[in-house]
Amino acid sequence: GLVRAYSQATQDVIQKSKIVLKQEGYEATIEIEYKDFEKLKYFCKVNEINIKEVEYLENIMAKLEMKKESQVLFMQ
Repeated sequence: GLVRAYSQATQDVIQKSKIVLKQEGYEATIEIEYKDFEKLKYFCKVNEINIKEVEYLENIMAKLEMKKESQVLFMQ
């Protein structure tokens, strides 16, 4: 009885779970002027770079997440 109950509970958890894809990547923080922020957003969108966090200070500080392949584009 106890084994059957644990088996059912395990099956229920598996059915309700989500698959999460993890990829090796990089995180970078950059400082840019306000006038360049739209260009950065476009560049990130085209190159599948995620803008994770933005701080609006004297300049804009943006924290970016990118796939390993995107790092080469970003560093150019």
